[in-house]
Amino acid sequence: MAAPQAFNISKVSQEGILQFHRTAPTLIEKQWNIRESMRQIDIAYIREADYTKEQEKARLANLLGDSDKFQNITVPIIKPQVRAAVAYQAAVFLTDYPLFGVVSSPEYITAAKQMQAVIEENSVRGSWVREFLLFFQDGFKYNLSAIELDWCKVTTAAIETDPSFNRGQEGKVKEIIWAGNKVRRWDPYNTYFDCRVEPYDLPTKGEFVGHTELMSRTALKAFINSLDSKIIENIVPAFESPSSLNPSAHNAQYGASYYLPIINGKALIDPSLITYADWDAWVGLTTSPKHAGKINYRGLYEVSTEYIRIIPSDYGMKVPAPNTCTLPACPCGAVTISQYPSTSISATDTFVPPPSVTSVMKNSLQSAPM
Repeated sequence: MAAPQAFNISKVSQEGILQFHRTAPTLIEKQWNIRESMRQIDIAYIREADYTKEQEKARLANLLGDSDKFQNITVPIIKPQVRAAVAYQAAVFLTDYPLFGVVSSPEYITAAKQMQAVIEENSVRGSWVREFLLFFQDGFKYNLSAIELDWCKVTTAAIETDPSFNRGQEGKVKEIIWAGNKVRRWDPYNTYFDCRVEPYDLPTKGEFVGHTELMSRTALKAFINSLDSKIIENIVPAFESPSSLNPSAHNAQYGASYYLPIINGKALIDPSLITYADWDAWVGLTTSPKHAGKINYRGLYEVSTEYIRIIPSDYGMKVPAPNTCTLPACPCGAVTISQYPSTSISATDTFVPPPSVTSVMKNSLQSAPM
């Protein structure tokens, strides 16, 4: 896969992209109560749907030490079937090494072996098996799942022998840039897409698809450092951007974009109280005179990765073929951090018969530059 190439965009174009991002996640909720549908599936999956008076009385009696009261028994039906289906798919697709073998005619066998070696290394370093297992489970639970293929670069360290370094008494640390294909499953609860097309047509016909995840400030800093290109002047505003996690906050113009479902009613989880640990404030660093002029970090950030199909001229972008549809990918939230043409994701809403999964996995592992 070819690495994406970055291009510069003006402030006006950035604002247009951000306005697109603010609107896109809300469209699917206006047409489809997809999150509540998945929440009901999860409630049935973990057998937490029984809140009858008899069940609650028996549960409270057990909590008070009365073991004579018997709670209602819900026979596990959904979970065993989902797990069995996932185990079958894993046995079919994820047990071989490499996961995807290469077949070639005799004259190209050397190149085929080299390609297979790259696939082997990428699948191990990118944890493909884990991501595909989660992808299969989402599909069998919700009949909807999404997976992203991205060309990533990771900086790693290696020790090399250099006689000129410290008289040869110590090894010299050398940075190595690893680049390869990473597969990442997207959380269905926090994935939004163009519902005017079928999910499996999103890579070719959809106008937008994206997902939101939570990051601490250290995770966000590492994420930004890993980007091939970034809009430098937007990094500080991104770190200082207000959070919309609390819908009652004055800065939550569009409501919370990250969704945490309440599945177990007895769990002490309140989505409206998702905040963060501001360690600097706890130890008084934010009020220290030494803190003046430094970045006013937040403790928790919502980071959205969004693939949108646009006509660049509509946003005033000066790119080759500005009147041709293109598919930029941009990590953004309140501020656009980076933007570059990239490959599309693959999604599916069907898993039976198994060949449909084969086609999805095949499409997911192929480059689809727009």
